[in-house]
Amino acid sequence: MSNPSSQVALLSALVLGVNALLVAVPADAVTATVWGQEWQTNSDATVIDSSHIVLTPNAQDKVGSAWVTTSLAVTDSSAFSASFEFRISGSDDVWGSGDGMAFVIHGNDANAIGIGGGDLGYGGTGIASGTDNLLAVEFDTWNCCGDPTAPHVAIHLDGEDVWSGGQSASASSPYSLVRGGAESNLFAWVDFNPGNTTLSVFLSDSNVKPGTALVSFVVGSGLATFIGENIRFGFTAGTGSASSLHEVFDFSTTPVPLPAAAWLLLSGLAGLGFV
Repeated sequence: MSNPSSQVALLSALVLGVNALLVAVPADAVTATVWGQEWQTNSDATVIDSSHIVLTPNAQDKVGSAWVTTSLAVTDSSAFSASFEFRISGSDDVWGSGDGMAFVIHGNDANAIGIGGGDLGYGGTGIASGTDNLLAVEFDTWNCCGDPTAPHVAIHLDGEDVWSGGQSASASSPYSLVRGGAESNLFAWVDFNPGNTTLSVFLSDSNVKPGTALVSFVVGSGLATFIGENIRFGFTAGTGSASSLHEVFDFSTTPVPLPAAAWLLLSGLAGLGFV
């Protein structure tokens, strides 16, 4: 006869898995398959087709986020490599181009969204606050409030200090981040090495990865300790008085995120003898 306490534990895992799969989704959220994975867009972000997401239109006071709906289970030994093609273009007739976009790794759900304007859609309290951490690589086109010179690429470790600067590492972009009509899209690669806990960012105006990182930072711990045992990839952008069109055209990661909640559900089912 099976142990009743074991059955209770397995049923608890099953319930946790079901609850994790049934997170409430805000009314303005849309899910769609993009780049072969399910993504959720929030607020002003829009899925154009299976290889194109607009984070914000070229209009004032917009904010958008887009996340892979499945999280990636990690340990402190986990590495990742992400690559994406993006474009920032256009401007407000009076205020110019702003404010920028970010590639973000966090431990929250796919509803997460921060504040627009100088917070670039990930700052404030909507994604990570207090003791919560995130990793953000921002492509900032508006020079304000503690920023280094614009345009710049910076690494941030939380969302609370975006408006006041607080970047852990930054570098001037060797390319115009706001692209003109004849200019190519930009390409970025973001790598995390758990051996030395370093996050490295590479940037190019072609799809050939440079041999040297533009900016890097030693995080000081592995992904599970710094963010949590489940992480999520995605993008954010924000406009204020200045505005731009912020777009992502391609995205891939190694390893590919697996649905952690689904694995928890399957573990419970397996323990009960259903799979």
